[in-house]
Amino acid sequence: MKRSVIHHYKYIRRYREILSVLTRHGFGYLLEALHININFIPFWRKTEITEPTAVTAERLRRVLEELGPTFIKLGQLLSTRPELLPPAYIDQLEQLQDKVNPEPFPTVQATIEQELGRSLAAVFNHLDPVPLATASIGQVHRGVLTDGKTVAVKVQRAQIAEKIRADLDILIDVAHFLESRFNWARQHHLVGLAEEFAATIRDELDYTTEAANAARLKENLQSFQCIRIPEIYKQYSTAKVLVMEYLPGLKLGADIAWDKFSPQQMAKELMAAFCKQIMEDGFFHADLHPGNFQITADGCIVLMDFGMMGRIDEVFRDQLLFLFIKGYTKDSDGVANLLIRLGSSDIPVDKAALRRDIYTLLDKYHSRTLDQIRIGPLFQEIIKIALKHHIHIPRELVMVSRSILLLESLVERLDPTLDWVTAVQPLVRKLIRYRLEPNRLIKKARDYTINTVTSLAEIPEMLHQVLRRVEEGKLQLTIEHLYFEEFMQKTGRLGNRLSFSLIIASIIIGTSLIAQKSADSFLWRLPISELGFIVAVIMGLWLIISIIRSGKL
Repeated sequence: MKRSVIHHYKYIRRYREILSVLTRHGFGYLLEALHININFIPFWRKTEITEPTAVTAERLRRVLEELGPTFIKLGQLLSTRPELLPPAYIDQLEQLQDKVNPEPFPTVQATIEQELGRSLAAVFNHLDPVPLATASIGQVHRGVLTDGKTVAVKVQRAQIAEKIRADLDILIDVAHFLESRFNWARQHHLVGLAEEFAATIRDELDYTTEAANAARLKENLQSFQCIRIPEIYKQYSTAKVLVMEYLPGLKLGADIAWDKFSPQQMAKELMAAFCKQIMEDGFFHADLHPGNFQITADGCIVLMDFGMMGRIDEVFRDQLLFLFIKGYTKDSDGVANLLIRLGSSDIPVDKAALRRDIYTLLDKYHSRTLDQIRIGPLFQEIIKIALKHHIHIPRELVMVSRSILLLESLVERLDPTLDWVTAVQPLVRKLIRYRLEPNRLIKKARDYTINTVTSLAEIPEMLHQVLRRVEEGKLQLTIEHLYFEEFMQKTGRLGNRLSFSLIIASIIIGTSLIAQKSADSFLWRLPISELGFIVAVIMGLWLIISIIRSGKL
């Protein structure tokens, strides 16, 4: 079903707010460039530009900050997609921050009591009214349970879920609108990107999902003595309240006594844990920025905020491993084949051109020493090449790339000299040995043989069904015309203009005939011929103005 720009009419007020912010920061011209007619929005009035002098990238950052949490998170996501935006925009979007005041404590208390179904005193001996941290979706308070355990209590802001869901619906509507009109939007699969983003944010709004993620990650990383995941107290946790173990620590950049422990060892531990998450478990922390990372007094690493997690299956992990190996051995043909296999394309891919671009990229890194190679930027450049050749990269690879970028930033602050490639080689060797294990290969061959035989056995029945439909005259052939909806839209607009022109001509001819028949023709004391000509002139001017404004004379 086709969606219009304003599909959810109940969000008209929010649309007006968004348009007002855009025009105030000088982005009104974008609406005209996208052929968006906003004059039909009730009570819409164009806002004056207040900041025309600021650079465009900076104004975009301010727009997203003013629009609130959904758009801030969208900007943060876009900051990890250099293949979509120029460097100046990436630099500004990386500076995006939540600018919110703490929610009043009585509101926090009301949310906790409503969610838990008990009074605050029945659960906590003490809950600090001053939050430890504040964000646009929720805030964290330090508390003490009735059994004496010190906890961190994450409480969602009142009504924030409804506001974010409205913004997500709006983003999906806009993505549908852009894909229906522009080739570049279809090329980048904006609807798919918007829906994936919406699914991620909706998961973050449900703290029970975050609690399950934390428990699973804690179990997966239990072999790492210096990686700590807070324990979740599920009996006190709901969709809007999350009670977890309080693990005090310092942020990177704080006054840390490094003489007590080795930051180099911490960097290796963090990187090893992350590689295990991606390559062995297929379940990884996808939002490892400095705010979700702490260092304890005894030199351990505390990971926090498990709302955004990545998930990749075994087949994808195998392909990712081979992508790393083929990139390391400078096998441009192998990398090209893997990109085509990993992604999807609406048009045939020029494999020779793709291979040349990949070879140029890998050759650029060939002359660098191992400690100069950064995996994150390399992945980003590979994704950029894939998009250049109209290959749609799956969400999983984008999340892995983003996570590696964030991890590299953390590791570099701990140990700038750490050699990534050499450090991950033992894990790569271990994974290769595991994947080439005879028992595993035999099992895969057996599974493949069973699937192939099963598929072959189904062919006769499938052919029988097709022939029976032909015999009954029920066989249907579906032909999909590329860009047919866009063609129908243009045809519809042309038909409307022709109809409008015929009505104008009919009014002119009709009133002329009336005027010839009688110079004094009246209807309810109104001069019919004069009124007819006036109406025709107004409608004609309206038609001409609309054609000129569309830019297609």
